[in-house]
Amino acid sequence: KFPQDFEWAASIHPYRPDALDALAQAKRDGARAVKWLPSAMGIDPASARCSAFYEFLSKHEVPLIAHAGLERAVTGREAHEFGNPLRLRRALDAGVRVVVAHCASMGEDRDLDQGANGPYVSSFALFERLMDLKRFEGRLFGDISAITQVNRAGPALARVIEREDW
Repeated sequence: KFPQDFEWAASIHPYRPDALDALAQAKRDGARAVKWLPSAMGIDPASARCSAFYEFLSKHEVPLIAHAGLERAVTGREAHEFGNPLRLRRALDAGVRVVVAHCASMGEDRDLDQGANGPYVSSFALFERLMDLKRFEGRLFGDISAITQVNRAGPALARVIEREDW
């Protein structure tokens, strides 16, 4: 009703048979981004099933906003491993601009760089590792909208403030 004041993001599941058509329609209708909650929606961001979706996002410069780390706000599939920030590399390698919601500031995930059974480390540490990779500079961002909440504030918030290069 007030397009001069508001913009919108679509939430399209990449496994849908009509995902690319729905994405194209959302883009035509003015969607400014796509937002996912991978653990709640059952989306594995590292899956090859997302490749065509990522190609579209990259080609049409549509950013992906993805929750990472522990997800408690929305219930669904409860596939918490899909919230691992490292699983967003496929999107980044495809040229997609990715915004990691809340900088993955809550929870722990496996360090997949040490194998499928790598140790659990803070999700924020994995986000920080991605942020330090020069090849993702200008394409990887962190959203700080909830990072000051009492359940998230602490070392991650302090680190975000300290990191002037971000």
